[in-house]
Amino acid sequence: MIRRALALTLSAALLAAPGSTAAATPLPLVPPPPDLTSLVPFAEAPVEKPPIAALDLPLPPSPAELPPMPLASIVEREARAPQERPLIAGVFINRLKKHWYLESCATVEYALGAWKPHLTYKDLDVKSPYNTYRHPGLPPGPICNPGAAALEAAAHPAQTDMMFFVSDGQGTHRFSRYYQEHLEVQKKR
Repeated sequence: MIRRALALTLSAALLAAPGSTAAATPLPLVPPPPDLTSLVPFAEAPVEKPPIAALDLPLPPSPAELPPMPLASIVEREARAPQERPLIAGVFINRLKKHWYLESCATVEYALGAWKPHLTYKDLDVKSPYNTYRHPGLPPGPICNPGAAALEAAAHPAQTDMMFFVSDGQGTHRFSRYYQEHLEVQKKR
């Protein structure tokens, strides 16, 4: 039954392929077998999913133990200059190691459902598990589809002592080790 459904799907896809003159026919609905475990020999019992909330899980001690997609997606949205990706990932790793909030504007924009050139304090308070100004650790999932360079940066972040960064308005960022430095950089932009 499954082979027949796959064959029909493949046939319909080939018929609907660009340049094809044949019209795609709708696929007949094939009901699933009554016992799905018969299709998978290893499915003896349902597996319970672990909790995904950041507060339910201890923070991982190393980048290798982090789920790659959430961090890489934040790096993808934060970094505009390719050379900054590993450094931005390094800053986020440092913040995670110290159990600090990530405070990523990209996660707030995702939570708001819109990109904004300037976020307000009200925006930073949006109630969402993706808001890393309100919730510790990584968000429960990725905020975008990261590219290979962002995945590489998340897997191999720069070894740095930087803890903060802020956009310089020119497509790159200014990085700071100390909060006071960070505030001074913010005033100058």
